[in-house]
Amino acid sequence: MTPHRARRLRPGQLAIGHLLVIGVLAGCTSHADRVVDVDPAQVASVSLAGTTVSLPQGSVAGPGRLTIRTADNPAPGLIDPAGSFTDVTLDGTTLVGSARIDLPIDPGDGTPVAVYRSADDTWGLPDSALSDDGRRMAVTTPHFTLFGTIRIKADAIMKSAVDFVKRHVTGRAQAAQPTCADEATARAQGVAITSDSGDAVRWCLGMAGGKRVLQAVNNRNFPVVVTYPATWSRSDVAGSGPSLESFGRWLDTQVPPPRGSADVVIAGGESVALTLPNPASSGSVSVDMSSAGFLMGIADSGIDALLAVVGSDIRLKAKSGTAVAADVLRQHNIEGLTCVTKEAAKLDDLRGKSTTTDFAGVAKFAATCGAEILVIWLEDQHVKGPALVLAKAAATVVSAVTLAGALLTSLTSGLREAWDTAFGDATYRIKVQVTRDLTPTDLLNAPVPAMCRHSAGRLSNGSLPGLGATEGFEYISAGQPAPFGSEPTLKPLLADLTADGRPDALTSANCSAGGVSWPNVLLLYSAGPTLLGSLDLSTVYSAEHAEVSSISAAGGDAIVSWKTYDGCCFDMRSWTGTVHWDGNQLRMIGAHQA
Repeated sequence: MTPHRARRLRPGQLAIGHLLVIGVLAGCTSHADRVVDVDPAQVASVSLAGTTVSLPQGSVAGPGRLTIRTADNPAPGLIDPAGSFTDVTLDGTTLVGSARIDLPIDPGDGTPVAVYRSADDTWGLPDSALSDDGRRMAVTTPHFTLFGTIRIKADAIMKSAVDFVKRHVTGRAQAAQPTCADEATARAQGVAITSDSGDAVRWCLGMAGGKRVLQAVNNRNFPVVVTYPATWSRSDVAGSGPSLESFGRWLDTQVPPPRGSADVVIAGGESVALTLPNPASSGSVSVDMSSAGFLMGIADSGIDALLAVVGSDIRLKAKSGTAVAADVLRQHNIEGLTCVTKEAAKLDDLRGKSTTTDFAGVAKFAATCGAEILVIWLEDQHVKGPALVLAKAAATVVSAVTLAGALLTSLTSGLREAWDTAFGDATYRIKVQVTRDLTPTDLLNAPVPAMCRHSAGRLSNGSLPGLGATEGFEYISAGQPAPFGSEPTLKPLLADLTADGRPDALTSANCSAGGVSWPNVLLLYSAGPTLLGSLDLSTVYSAEHAEVSSISAAGGDAIVSWKTYDGCCFDMRSWTGTVHWDGNQLRMIGAHQA
């Protein structure tokens, strides 16, 4: 027999797990049969109701009898057959080669996929090929059992995918508004708190243990990264547990936060408590989409959606998608999820790019990894019936590329609007502003600009954290003991230098890029502390070193004295100048040698 020209349908590809709707296949009833004798030396063929089974010469071990019977739909109302089911048996001998089964395909919507039932009542996909006219399916098999074809409707699957992601992006977790103790006291003593509008984050500011505590709850469906000052401390995340989102949370910790900051990932409905230092200092909290956590949430929620519609025997084995995800992570130690780890490894590059780029990553992950997680779990649970085979069958029709393309194409219509609604202003900000008068102690945890080849950041107890042994140092003069030596640092000037009726702080910063100290940098702060401006003394007179010796007030300006020199003690000069804030920057006026 000349084989049909065909397009191949390979088993084992992956499709998104939450799109499958099917119950458990029961036993089937057979009727009508056709029998033919077989012999190794002869070619054999038998046909019934449009199905033909062909045995090439040498494909059986000895003489025997080949029987084919038509069978009813094993699960009427639950699966959509693309043709008849046929039970094939071989008596008196064994199959030592491969047989060919040609199955008829009835007209209808969707793509037909061949399936078979094994002796242990599990189901799988044989190697098969669909004819060019779509009217016959050629199956190559090394064993005989019940064979048939089912119909997979790609359009319905892709529509479900788009609808699911749209709901996931735009929906809310319906988190309750948190309550904090003694909120009036927390907002006293010059402390004010503001936030962006909307209900993406619910929060309150209260007191606990004599300190101010900001309680923040994520009201989105997907995980977010909460970034806060490193001088603040946080609680454990409330409501979290072992899940795929936990894996996403771990992935996001591999991307370091900005220097001087810390971060934590919280899933939809979860909360975190951030404790401010005492005395309180100004700071900003930003809440952004967690790319890794978002993708893990897609997979986790997808399993939940599947379990809601799969047969009851599977629902009894897993109460939630999170339980499924936890089982997968425990049993495979994450490394077993090759698709997840491969795709998630690319997520670092998503941060800071356009929402379209982020969505491309989301779509690709949902299309490629959802069923890998599901199929692994189903196999581990030894689930029998069509759930596992349907996951694989759908994948042969709706490939990762096809589904990702459908999701991305939808960006041009309603889904793009939904995405922009959710991420048009992706960052939610909460600002704590301390409006009380500055103290020297406030400067120990102040923000600092980029200097001495160090990036801008925030001090911790007077020094810039995170510098390696060969990266030098950076600390501020606030009257505290110097990191190197027993002498105290210069006390800052507290005076109204910005003409707003409240004291500001002018001090100097000492830094190095890994060798000797560089010229001091003058820093001006308002209440908060908020950095207003800076002035590098090397721009006044170029020398290897410039060290401030005194700062004093003079009619709304500051008089600064300093010395410059090269090496240990060469070309030593003493200087005095007036430092003035012009509303935009610090300027040195009338600098001269003393």
